[in-house]
Amino acid sequence: MLAERAKFSFSRLALILALVLASASHTPAPQSKDEWSGVARIVAIGDVHGAYDEFVEILKETKLIDNKLQWIGGNTHLVQTGDVLDRGTSDKKVMDLLMALEEQAGKAGGRVHALTGNHEAMNIIGDLRYVSKETYAAYAGPKSEEMRERAYKEYLDYLRDRAKKSNRPSPAPTEEFKQQWLLKHPLGYFEQRGAFEANGKYGRWVSNHNAVVKINDMVFVHGGISEAVSTSSVREINERIRQELGNFQQLRNKLIQTGVIKGFFNLDEILEQVKIEVADLKGRKGPEDAAMRELESILSIGGWYISHSDGPLWYRGYNTEQEDSFNSALSKILSNLKAKYIVVGHTPFPKGIASKWSGKVFLIDTGMLRSYYQGRCSALVIEKDKFTTVYPANGPCS
Repeated sequence: MLAERAKFSFSRLALILALVLASASHTPAPQSKDEWSGVARIVAIGDVHGAYDEFVEILKETKLIDNKLQWIGGNTHLVQTGDVLDRGTSDKKVMDLLMALEEQAGKAGGRVHALTGNHEAMNIIGDLRYVSKETYAAYAGPKSEEMRERAYKEYLDYLRDRAKKSNRPSPAPTEEFKQQWLLKHPLGYFEQRGAFEANGKYGRWVSNHNAVVKINDMVFVHGGISEAVSTSSVREINERIRQELGNFQQLRNKLIQTGVIKGFFNLDEILEQVKIEVADLKGRKGPEDAAMRELESILSIGGWYISHSDGPLWYRGYNTEQEDSFNSALSKILSNLKAKYIVVGHTPFPKGIASKWSGKVFLIDTGMLRSYYQGRCSALVIEKDKFTTVYPANGPCS
């Protein structure tokens, strides 16, 4: 996994980020706010993974939407802690619903916080291991077949050009080669990739979101906040994650413009071709420092916040650490964040919402995509420091 490809070091991460910033000046505008106080009611929902019907049922059970899927939650803050994407079949419908509710809740004095999870970041950077065939199909249109055939021809031309540039034998694709390529690029694949471009509908939506929010005295994040990360403020963590997503997109665009990759490449294909380009540059006289720096920054992505196992989107310490031995670290984390509680998703607890460290940490991913996790529908409702678990038992959640 990307999150396990590099030995973790925050000083190293800082150096990596500096290299990226030096080679790409993309600076996304931060969201205007990532901390709130005086919120009377909060509903927190964990990983959805395309389980649209179950998600709708939870929203109804917690009195946030009516039967017409319209916001009725008033000034409630809904926090969805990331990972609405992948593994399931209805990712697109979940995102569209959240987009609509963001606008409706805002007009009613409430708020929808759709946090960035590791799977949102994965779709931005092209790590598509968990995108289902049904998800791709939801993006397909009448010209999908034509688009795929055109892309295949472009890919063959690309392979010939790259081989010539590197003085390697030109490939001679077989019918088996084509069928394997088509299998990896189902109908809807190219439209899905376009939707997650920097200016695509969902790419823009995800990239502008927060990864962490603090409401009252509670911090909400997808994976978790390690002790090292907790020395940064909520705003600094959000800015860094948005910066990394934006810089990846900008660096990727440069690679497309210079012919190193094609726009429809997934992350593995990008990294493969960047490695070849690095080797070619090293074999030439006087490679350009800027070009090499850009290439090496892409190859170091396994150590970025958005990809590393100890980054906020991937961290599983609240699940793996022993309560006694982690008490001191957790106290420092909460003190650094000026918070009393932390609420996270990411690690499934199919039996129900779990709390640890005397109720200071809540783990709310209960595997609502039951076809995969055999979990249950759930929400954590917070009112006046009272934490209530809700488990809908109707319809798709029965």
